[in-house]
Amino acid sequence: MKKNLFTTTLLTAILTTTTSSATNPFTDIHPNNWSYQAITQLAKEGIITGYPNQTFKGDVKITRYEMAQMIAKALAHQEKANAEQLSIINKLSAEFNSELNNLGIKIQNLESNIGNTKISGDMRIRYRGSENKGVFKNNYKSKFDYRARIQFDSKINKNTTAIIRLRTGNTKGDPEFGNANNSDIDFDRIAITHSFTKNFQLALGRTGLRLGEGLAYSNEPFDGILSSYTDKDLQFEVGYGALTSFYASTFPATRNDKRTKIIPNLSSDENPTLTILQLRKSVAKKVNLSAYYLFGNKNINTDFYGIATKIGINKFLAVDGEWLTAKDFDNSSAWVAGITYGNYNILKQDSWDLKLQYFNEDINSPIFTSRYAQAWLRDYKGWLVSTNYAIEKNFGISAFYGFNSKTKDGKSLGNYYRTEFNFKF
Repeated sequence: MKKNLFTTTLLTAILTTTTSSATNPFTDIHPNNWSYQAITQLAKEGIITGYPNQTFKGDVKITRYEMAQMIAKALAHQEKANAEQLSIINKLSAEFNSELNNLGIKIQNLESNIGNTKISGDMRIRYRGSENKGVFKNNYKSKFDYRARIQFDSKINKNTTAIIRLRTGNTKGDPEFGNANNSDIDFDRIAITHSFTKNFQLALGRTGLRLGEGLAYSNEPFDGILSSYTDKDLQFEVGYGALTSFYASTFPATRNDKRTKIIPNLSSDENPTLTILQLRKSVAKKVNLSAYYLFGNKNINTDFYGIATKIGINKFLAVDGEWLTAKDFDNSSAWVAGITYGNYNILKQDSWDLKLQYFNEDINSPIFTSRYAQAWLRDYKGWLVSTNYAIEKNFGISAFYGFNSKTKDGKSLGNYYRTEFNFKF
């Protein structure tokens, strides 16, 4: 009896001492926490199988020790991870270093296990067509095009990484509906990122930028400096530089074009610079909000701003939307609303989704490039249905069909379609 009492007292003292100087290992981690979301992503992508019953639902609170056990599973399968997943595992390992050590897992030699440089890539082949001529720049009825990218991720030290990505294809000038007569090779990523703390990092060079849910700019190159602060369910980004895909709003107006040119007298080889502020916030378990404001600097005498949201209704159903506009310009708003069923992930065989969207874009809308497959970036309203299916891991097929497409004054633009194959390695 005395022995049990002594043991209980000793354990209580140890736990009390530990929690006074470190994070309580039995503290619950909320699903909105960044580490929870990161481990959920790794679970969805097959790097871990979950805890404690080989499943991970991703919607219930867990303790830091339970989280550490799942990170241990990720460490055990790190050879299956790509560069992005390894980066997530590294960040999680640093955050839960104490719990991992208590489990007997040493991570100080993790860097040597991972290696200095990881190589990954992807390839896309697509076929496009439309009812009307002139949808594509070379006025062909339909055609194939392709894009291939190879990426090098290097670990310089425990806080600094470098990325280089080469891209080639015949979609020069427009990543969605471009001129397939052009083929080139260029660097669309070449940047160094340094983490000053676990929450604050700074990227310098040509990195990727996504505004909101991607209606106006979606992971396209950004030349400049981009800082990011992340804390639990909040992320704040500040950047200064050039959107290299700004071309979509800088084409010179044609004789019959009623659009107001946002940047007059801008030559085709100039990249206008902007100051970017963006805030992302999870306000509930499956409700994500984002807002961004772009201040015009060199060659730009106006600002741009927008808001976006994505709401998970249940495990399979989600809705999303985005709205944006250019300050001091008439007819410059654009918005999209969509509903998605399913959970497509190219890394997970037999995963799929089905999405329906409606677009409404004014003639002066500041859509620079878009993650979506709408055929027009301005003076357009219409519906788009799309579906994705992972035939095997790293091999997916997608199909898109746009219908009831019209100009804002009701002139028919005709229906359009696209099918594509995507590969990752």
